[in-house]
Amino acid sequence: MAEEKKKNWFTSLFTDREWDTDITKVIGFGIVVAGIVGFFMEKSDFQWLMAFGSGLIATGKFSKEG
Repeated sequence: MAEEKKKNWFTSLFTDREWDTDITKVIGFGIVVAGIVGFFMEKSDFQWLMAFGSGLIATGKFSKEG
C-alpha cells in the first residue's frame, strides 16, 4: 500500500501532483526572495521581481509540462 505524503504550504510551492521539484518553481521562488530583499533594502522597482518570480511559480505549478 502506497504511503500518502502530507503536503504543507511550503513544499506545495515547489511540487505538483507527481511531487517532483521543477526548476521553474525553484528559480521563481529565488526571484521572489530577491524582490523581498530589494523591498527591505529600499531598491526601486522591486515589485517587478516579485511579479516575475510569482509568475514563474504559477506557470510551473499549474502547467501540465511543469
